[in-house]
Amino acid sequence: MSSYLYYTIHPVLLGESTSAGRLAKAIRKKYRLTSHWFGVGYHLGLTAYAKRHPLPQPLRLISRPLLLQILLDHAKEQSADCICAILPCDKDAENFLLRQKEALDPFYVILPLQSPVGDPLASLIHETKSTERTIIK
Repeated sequence: MSSYLYYTIHPVLLGESTSAGRLAKAIRKKYRLTSHWFGVGYHLGLTAYAKRHPLPQPLRLISRPLLLQILLDHAKEQSADCICAILPCDKDAENFLLRQKEALDPFYVILPLQSPVGDPLASLIHETKSTERTIIK
């Protein structure tokens, strides 16, 4: 992966801890990136591969405006050159992201819910690499 992508992509995981742990590990091993996880619970993989941002309640119970504000505040703290890519880790997170797409779009690239196997950032990396090539030409 180019250093441009390394310093540009900021993976954010939202949802259940076991899935988040698997995704964080996959992202760390493939791209050497540390993910930021927003959720409730604890998974050993999260301590080694992600920075935890604990939520006060599970996604199905937390106030939607509060969760939206937490995510927007996090994105606004990042560098202007940073691409915040948010990945849902469960169905509750996916549903939340779909409902809040309009509010999150200016700050996040929303990626689809992942199967346990596969490359979680593949679509983003492919799109970013083609854009990078276009700019260089």
